[in-house]
Amino acid sequence: MIKDKCREAGLMFSEILDSQDLVNITSPLTKITAARICHNALQTILKEKDEENWSAAWLLHDIYDCHTCVPHIAQTYAKGIIEPVSTQPLIFGHTEQVSEEQGRLYAERLFNPNLRLKIEHYENNQIKYISEKSAKSLFDVKIIDLAAGPLSLKEINQNPYSADPDLGRNIALKCKKGYQSTLAANILLKAGFINIFVIKNDS
Repeated sequence: MIKDKCREAGLMFSEILDSQDLVNITSPLTKITAARICHNALQTILKEKDEENWSAAWLLHDIYDCHTCVPHIAQTYAKGIIEPVSTQPLIFGHTEQVSEEQGRLYAERLFNPNLRLKIEHYENNQIKYISEKSAKSLFDVKIIDLAAGPLSLKEINQNPYSADPDLGRNIALKCKKGYQSTLAANILLKAGFINIFVIKNDS
């Protein structure tokens, strides 16, 4: 179905695949590959905007495992296209193989919003979004760039106090698209940090 929609849009199917998907084109389809393909199709074929409120995905225990996969998982889950493999605990299931029937169901939800699952979102109003200029003007601020390291989202998830031993320190988090920094901010706030900021990506 996705290949047909690509042709209708005047696109090659390969245009919605990432390089790793092209390399593994003959491998069995996994949940994360399906998420990448669906998210790319949303943007490329349907020109559908990403959900600004993807907070439901914050609860997925394994969203922290692959930093490059976060946007794909967050959007396909938040839009009700791909369901988790487990709800207690909430697990997306990156490496789970997708059957032909499941793949067809994801494609149907992708192209027909009426078939999408209803996902309950919530807001964490403790997260403060600011510009990089404003972040740099904060007193005694520690800016953590999750895209550049040395600290990663996975490490913060495993040990929130690796960000800083001072729970009251101003900490500003940044990354390329804002997904990792938002997840990291939520982790730090739950761990008891008080002054947590996410640097908005204005590009």
